[in-house]
Amino acid sequence: MNTNVYENTDSETITPLNKRRILPVFLLVGLYAASTAAVMSVLPFYIREMGGSPLIIGIIIATEAFSQFCAAPLIGHLSDRVGRKRILIVTLAIAAISLLLLANAQCILFILLARTLFGISAGNLSATAAYIADCTHVRNRRQAIGILTGCIGLGGIVGAGVSGWLSSISLSAPIYAAFILVLGAALVAIWGGKRPFHNITYHR
Repeated sequence: MNTNVYENTDSETITPLNKRRILPVFLLVGLYAASTAAVMSVLPFYIREMGGSPLIIGIIIATEAFSQFCAAPLIGHLSDRVGRKRILIVTLAIAAISLLLLANAQCILFILLARTLFGISAGNLSATAAYIADCTHVRNRRQAIGILTGCIGLGGIVGAGVSGWLSSISLSAPIYAAFILVLGAALVAIWGGKRPFHNITYHR
């Protein structure tokens, strides 16, 4: 069975759990998860510093989750049509912009806008999961998805630790660190591995 969902016209036979293909994705997801945890660890305090109440904090977090809920299926569908790589680069660019906006926010409204944009970018997890499904054998797919989930957890641990360390400098320092982590994820999406996220012919 052949599946062509990427932008290149050439194809390549993929062996199960081809590390050259999937390791860049695991690294990308780990970096993105670390950036998410770095921000979430200080976000309530950041909002309170702006004068936000617990209700406002709840609204902002709920809005972010809702935007991710709405964006995930759309991003997954678009990645089938235009390619995983393009979608990942675009969503990571959105995440980077949202983090810069958050770090320089002057009022609650800008924080709400920044977190809404970040929620939209978080829909890229559907594209990464689809990519893992595309380039793994059906017998090893659960193992690959399990490793992907583990990378999310590990990234969360690292991000929270970095946030706790940098928050002693300022509440915006972890946000700038998250921005750097997202840039790292974008570089992985662009250059990680030999022709990652491109057209694949695989055999089940």
